[in-house]
Amino acid sequence: MPLFGKRNLVMLLVIKIFVIGLFLSGCQEGTNKSPVSTLLTGLDMTQATVDLTTLGEDVAKHNIVGTVVSQNTGEKLANITVSLIYENQLAATTKTTSDGQFYFAKVPAGLFDLAFASPDNTYASTTYIIRVLEDGTTAPADPEVKMIALNPAQIKVQAKIEGEVILTGTGEKLANINVELKLGDTLISTTLTGTQGQFSFTNLGEGSYKIDTSGSSNYTTDTKIVEVRNDGVVSPRYTIISLAAKAIEKASISGLVKSTSNDSVTNLKVNLCNDPAGSSITAHTRTTGEGKFFFEDLDVSKMYYIQVEMETTKSDVFPVVIRPDGTTSPAVVEVLLPLKEASDIVVKGQVFDAFTGGAIEYASIKLGEDSNAVTTVSDKNGLFTISNLAAPANYKLIISKFGYDTVTSGFQIDVDKKQTPASLTFPLLHSMRSDYGSFAGRYVDLVTGSGLANTYIHLFKWVQRTQNFTVILRNSDGSTRHEVRQVTDWEVLPDAVLTTKTSNLAEAVIPNFIGAFKMTHLEPGYYVAHFSDQATPPSYFLQPRVAYYDLSDGSEITVNWKEIAPDLLPKSYPQLTGLKIESGKTTYWTNYEQADRQVDGW
Repeated sequence: MPLFGKRNLVMLLVIKIFVIGLFLSGCQEGTNKSPVSTLLTGLDMTQATVDLTTLGEDVAKHNIVGTVVSQNTGEKLANITVSLIYENQLAATTKTTSDGQFYFAKVPAGLFDLAFASPDNTYASTTYIIRVLEDGTTAPADPEVKMIALNPAQIKVQAKIEGEVILTGTGEKLANINVELKLGDTLISTTLTGTQGQFSFTNLGEGSYKIDTSGSSNYTTDTKIVEVRNDGVVSPRYTIISLAAKAIEKASISGLVKSTSNDSVTNLKVNLCNDPAGSSITAHTRTTGEGKFFFEDLDVSKMYYIQVEMETTKSDVFPVVIRPDGTTSPAVVEVLLPLKEASDIVVKGQVFDAFTGGAIEYASIKLGEDSNAVTTVSDKNGLFTISNLAAPANYKLIISKFGYDTVTSGFQIDVDKKQTPASLTFPLLHSMRSDYGSFAGRYVDLVTGSGLANTYIHLFKWVQRTQNFTVILRNSDGSTRHEVRQVTDWEVLPDAVLTTKTSNLAEAVIPNFIGAFKMTHLEPGYYVAHFSDQATPPSYFLQPRVAYYDLSDGSEITVNWKEIAPDLLPKSYPQLTGLKIESGKTTYWTNYEQADRQVDGW
């Protein structure tokens, strides 16, 4: 072979080795070193030249996710054009989101080039290499691409201050703490800490900021200084505010009155005493429908004594100490009342059809819910009898019959064997439509236990609504801006859905029906039940509620919501707000066992 030909072969071999070395050393994941990147100049980025989906779902089944940030400020860059290059061909394009993220779906395993371009040429274009492995992971695992500003002096700083609020000593994350951000003495923004005590403020320019946690009644205040430099660097990067609990000045005592059969006892007088003999009574209250009682605004580091007062007797005295930190010992006071002899206590009741008034035979009446529950059935007249009951106690009844909605109710027997309500009558509603619900119950005189007739009940829908309002905020330069915000709350719809009235004895087909009422075929949702002596439903009024409070000057913005006022004359009537009607169920309400749910006045 001629010498010239040999030289050409040697030269060709050297060039091949050089090109292979270029590819082996250049394809480094997580960098912009790729021979492919040199080929991108002049490539048409407006149209994909290869369709990865043609590879099939079994091959093109992975994702590429990453973030684009400014190398100058660390800011996450939005609206950056990202091009995906596969085997020297453009496969797809996308743009980064407001938080700088980009996303490509349905890509195969392999080596990819990513090209990044700023539409307004604020940042220099760059490339990045990423490898997708067969298991779907990527190398690097969480790619972060940094773009360099062409003119750093023109970059507007949009920094983020973030941190958390903790409890001194324990490190507990404190939620719902009001955090204020100030620039000098000017309030810039406020926020509440999240469930993990975290807070953040965004889109902040250069300056020395003050973070303040004043306004909490339970914790001390603390102030931190955070600097934002002209290059967007925040110092400290993450602010931790440590608050100490304030000394407790007042505390409360809660408790429960139960019989020895573990039933709660309602409407009993509970005395708070200063001495173990129970002679020096500081305050008194009554047990709720669940047998609970509460005393508030009490001095700490002091011993109190609890005693339950009945018509003829009093319970033992139960000591309670309030510690300096506001906790009590015991945490919840349980007062146990002894049962009276139960053999002669008998209750009777009646079950009937709510529409026809006819007696319902073989209805199941279950007393209690546990394994020791007593069960009986109604006779041909709808009557049932339960004997051998103990007192004082609250009892729960579950009345059921195939084809009717199940009704759950209750009654109370006090220490003097008095039954409330005086009679037990239960109207059952047909289960005709599973997607509708019903509201039934009985309105009685709490003193006599007798039903109250001819009381009107107006039912209104109670719905959530979102309204807009405008606040005036002050910028860091002293100028003001208007900002539209939204608030969501509950209000009543003006027109009554349904009106009925409690039955009187003369109109009832079955005796002792007085005071009962029923409303059927109600759409599931929340309602307001308004009790009144007036046949005409009441009109709504506009109730202002605070939607925004400016901590800097104490001003507030209110939004009006529609409400119904309870009737207080000629006597105080109950009003139920937030009454829940469920599909296929009857909501049964009585004022003698659910008095804590009614509103008697404002």
